[in-house]
Order: sequence, then structure tokens, then C-alpha cells
Amino acid sequence: MLNKIFFRTTFVYLILVALLTGIIWLAHTFNMMALETHSNGLYELVFPFVSSLIIISIGALLWKRAHDADTLKDEFIIILTHKFRTLLTGVRWSIDDLASSSNETDRATAIETFRGINMEMVSLTEFLINVASQDKHQYVYQFAPLDLVTVTKEIIAASQRRLKDKRINISFENDPVLPKVLVDGKRLILAIQVLFENAVKYTPEDGFIVVSIKKERGRVSFYIKDSGIGISKSDMSKMFSRFFRSKNAQAKDSDGVGIGLFIAHDIIRRNKGQLQVTSSGEGRGTTFWFTLPVAE
Repeated sequence: MLNKIFFRTTFVYLILVALLTGIIWLAHTFNMMALETHSNGLYELVFPFVSSLIIISIGALLWKRAHDADTLKDEFIIILTHKFRTLLTGVRWSIDDLASSSNETDRATAIETFRGINMEMVSLTEFLINVASQDKHQYVYQFAPLDLVTVTKEIIAASQRRLKDKRINISFENDPVLPKVLVDGKRLILAIQVLFENAVKYTPEDGFIVVSIKKERGRVSFYIKDSGIGISKSDMSKMFSRFFRSKNAQAKDSDGVGIGLFIAHDIIRRNKGQLQVTSSGEGRGTTFWFTLPVAE
């Protein structure tokens, strides 16, 4: 457990301010590079990335100031800072590649790295905003018909590279005729992304993930089953608790936050569903599922 007294000092705030200052300097450097190379494409690529970094840094600082009485939330900030550092290291290497190479292939690779980092930072930005709004119950849910099959296919397609890298066999099954569900699409998509990303993260190489959607008892059911690390019986009741992470999850991914399933559970509940989980034990995979109301 991290030292609680230490992280209540102003030293942490100074670190975050220094981080924000570094990001602003990085933004200035990127803009100068874009102007010097007359590359509108590079500018358009970097601008949302830098904006995301600034938003997350400010959000992290506000989160810290509002919740510094809780050690787990202190650790949440440390984890986010570690993620920033990892991504910024990748940016620095890419800058070095752009500055030192005139080879078009190398430059294209560096820009592609920027693009990937940008996507990760945008995802982190949206996640942090969701954490804040869910915590304060500020978000007003807007329900409308949604094609669950289509959005699920899009989420799977966006993860094809990671699935290929880990040689995970992904299969998708759905009833041939399915009604739309009545949900807040923006939030529900976030919940499904959390479930799918966890399945990919905790499934070992050469494993499998099965996603299925079907109509059951007048509602639409969503299932995601994996051959991953599984869940012990003692941890089953804690899976949707804020900041909870099982020991085997911590061993698999030390940088996890432990809030994704809490958010997903709350989102699905507010969409008139209930997220549930089952597992035969550690190392034996996990299945998450929920049902949603049908749009009339």
C-alpha cells in the first residue's frame, strides 16, 4: 500500500503541475514542427492528442484535490501518471525518429505511432470524464433505439490488431433477427468496450473470446465469454466494487485502475439491465452477461 501521508503533501501537486507544464511545452514543440514542415496532417494528428493530455492532467489534479482522503484514489492518480509517462516516452522516441530520419517509411511509422497514442489518450480522456460524471450522477441518460449487433461488431473490429498480436480466436454469434434495444447508446458502448477490453487483456495468447447476442424472454441478452485468468469464488462478489482488483488480475496487469467494471455495472443498471459474472475459478475463464429492454 502506498504511503498515505506522503501523498497528502503538496509534493504530489507539484509533480502534477510539472507534468502539465511539460505537456504544454510538448504542445508548443509539436506546433512548431507542424509549421516548419508545413504539414497540416501532422498538426491535425497531434492537436487532439495534446488536448487529451491536458484535459486528463487537469482532471487528475481536480480528482486528487477532491478525494485526497482516500488512499485508493491516491493510487488512482499514480497509475494515471504512470500511464502518461509511458505514452509520453513513446512520443519522445517518435519525435527523435522524425527529427533524425528523412526516410519516408520511418517517418510514416512515427506518425502511425502518434496516431495510436492519440487514440489511447482520447480513450483515457473519455474514461476519466465518465468516472467523474458517474461519481457525481451528473450525466442525464437519453434513451433511444440502438442496434446492439452493429456497435458490437464495430468494437470488435477496432481491436483486431490486438487480437491478432495475441493470436486470440474471436467469434461472434447472434440471432438472425434481433430487435433494437432502448438504451443510452453512448454510455452502453462504453460499458461494452470495458467488458471487451478486459477480455482481450486477461485472455492469454492463443486463447479465445466468444461474444453472443440473442433474444431471451422478451429482452436482448449480451454474453462475452473468454478463456482468460478467471475469478476465484472469494472474489466473485467484489468484482463490481470500485477500485477492486483480484490478485491474479494485478499479477497480469499491474497498471490496472480497478474501476472499469464498476462503471460498466452502473451504466448497465441505469439502462434497466443488470451486469452479471460467472467463472469456474482461477485460470478457467470468465463470462459476463446482461439483458436490456427491447425498443418498441
